[in-house]
Amino acid sequence: MSRNWIKWLGVFALVLTCITVVTGCTATETNTEPKIAAVSEKAIQTTIITNVTAQEAYTLIQEKSDDPDFKVLDVRTPDEYNTGHVEGAINIDYNSDTFKEKLDTLDKSGKYLVYCRSGNRSSEAVKVMEELGFTMIYHMNGGIIDWSAEGLPFAR
Repeated sequence: MSRNWIKWLGVFALVLTCITVVTGCTATETNTEPKIAAVSEKAIQTTIITNVTAQEAYTLIQEKSDDPDFKVLDVRTPDEYNTGHVEGAINIDYNSDTFKEKLDTLDKSGKYLVYCRSGNRSSEAVKVMEELGFTMIYHMNGGIIDWSAEGLPFAR
């Protein structure tokens, strides 16, 4: 009799296991909408960085002269800026302790042409702007040195 009882206990355990597996695998959710993970706006933003020559930068400035969203950023020191700069350029010193904070006050959806003396600081500034979420950046290769070599106009 005990063998029979063990046999039925084994069958019962097997049936119970099968029921658990089947119901566990076929459980349905009441919400059938696809689940989409929340993605921050910054994570889906794309930064477009375009390297331009001094001559291309000059042409770009002429073409965008009526665009209020287009700004020229000079990331040299104030002393360098005062020796001559691109007309209408905003001076935000890359070496300043407040560089990032000043950039952060600008409209990140705007279009910015960035330059320095030779292109080194502005390259680094562009990286910071990308980190901050700026979406459209033009980088002037060669900086104000190439601008001057092309004979392009200065403001003082």
